[in-house]
Amino acid sequence: MVGAERSSFIGRQGELAALTETLQTVFASRDHFTLISGEPGIGKTRLCEELVSIARETGASVAWGRCSERTTTSSFWPWAKLIETLVRGSEPDRLLNDIGATVRDLSRVVPSLRNILLDEPLDSVAADPATMHFRIADAVVTFLKYAAEPNPLVLVIEDLQWADSSSLLLLEHLIQAAGDS
Repeated sequence: MVGAERSSFIGRQGELAALTETLQTVFASRDHFTLISGEPGIGKTRLCEELVSIARETGASVAWGRCSERTTTSSFWPWAKLIETLVRGSEPDRLLNDIGATVRDLSRVVPSLRNILLDEPLDSVAADPATMHFRIADAVVTFLKYAAEPNPLVLVIEDLQWADSSSLLLLEHLIQAAGDS
């Protein structure tokens, strides 16, 4: 998969080969999570860009989210960006039909989804924070499974060191739920 057109990618061929092998695992309908770590400026983003390019060429859907070091960003920020990217390609009626009431909880992370709800109000009864977090995490997992049905799905979350605690708990929930997908 790594061809001549990628000749400008220098210095991380071993890492790219390992990630490409992981991508083949994903295409074999198996979930896989990979963490890329290292000092700032060593090429983690460039490595991810190369992987995303290969993923797209081989038919995967891709969504990219970034955590922000600014404390003013909202909870679930990287997840909201991932979901917004994936929703753009969905038909609202199909989305509502396939994941149903889950859209309500998902719209707490991605407010633009409220347009899909045909002006139905969100639940006015406030659940306790732990229950609400679980409902949101479950809604995100349900949506990601839905998004991965037509094509394998590659998600990139950059700068995880700046993630808010809710986003990290959601990632943990996704990893635990991955065996069911």
